[in-house]
Amino acid sequence: MNLEELLLSDFPRVSDEKWKDVVIKDLRGKDFEETLVWKDENGIDHHPYYRKSDTFDSSLIVAIQNAQRTDNDWIILEHKPKMNDEITQFVNQNKVEKINNLDGNIKLDLSIYKSKGANTVHELALALHHVLEYMDVLTKNGYSAAKASQKLVYVLAFGNSYFTEIAKGRAFRYLLSQLFLAYDIQPELKIIGLGSDYYLAHQDAHTNLLRTTTQAMSAVLAGCDEIYIPAFDENANTSELGKRMARNIQLILKEESHFGKITDAASGSYYIESLTKTLSEKAWDLFLEIESKGGLFQLIANGELKEMLHKDKTERIAKYKSGERLILGVNRYKNPEGLDLELKEGIEMLAKEVEK
Repeated sequence: MNLEELLLSDFPRVSDEKWKDVVIKDLRGKDFEETLVWKDENGIDHHPYYRKSDTFDSSLIVAIQNAQRTDNDWIILEHKPKMNDEITQFVNQNKVEKINNLDGNIKLDLSIYKSKGANTVHELALALHHVLEYMDVLTKNGYSAAKASQKLVYVLAFGNSYFTEIAKGRAFRYLLSQLFLAYDIQPELKIIGLGSDYYLAHQDAHTNLLRTTTQAMSAVLAGCDEIYIPAFDENANTSELGKRMARNIQLILKEESHFGKITDAASGSYYIESLTKTLSEKAWDLFLEIESKGGLFQLIANGELKEMLHKDKTERIAKYKSGERLILGVNRYKNPEGLDLELKEGIEMLAKEVEK
């Protein structure tokens, strides 16, 4: 018996069934599923605890881990990255020959899907198709797949759902690696994490400090190369204090909390690994479904994309209005001053934004 076996001999393994039996006993008659399991907007069940059996011996999880960065340092962005949409303009104007004259990187604004209301699975699948469409345009106009992929930078939005957003970022990096396998390349991926202002409160702006901190933490643990988070008062008149605090949040994570010192810190977490795996599978299935329908452009042309985003948005807003989902300072622990205005601006204005 080796040392590890000797130390663990006093702590025998407990089966999944015994764990659940103990929990059910503590619930005193309450239903396990109804009380402790909740379903998110992606249709994914979240359980009260996760064990090795939830991720054990999964080749997919190993592949996800292998797709992550080999270091975790990142660049703090003071300004929101500017998107260069020249390629779209050239295609729309039938001036595709000008693509060959583009200098530098092409930033793909994949944050638009979250800002228009997409749930996480839809966001991942649409972002992946967005990349595919750009790769098709570039490779059809003289670029090798390797050179085309080297020009692309991916701007991905991060919201408030802490663990889901970590899993989303990890899943996106894995899904990109799978997409590029079709081109027989494995390029270095550069991902910019963008804190989403979709959920920022208008009236009680200081509660946004909690949100932007969570967004930054998710982006870091998801392995983003560069990160920008909005000022807490960005939805009003951004102050110098707001800008400074946005920078300092990331500096604290980097220099004091040492988030940049550990590579893929989420690796090995049964919950996050399971969530990353599930998001990857669901997003890939939807990606293939979109491809079978003719791709992203066809989805836009026949109105399916608008319908998808509208459905995501209306379901989310209904849950906020009913109180099933919460936003501090908006529909829970609201500032007594201007409650009606906050509900209108914090929720209904999201709906108007999605309709644009």
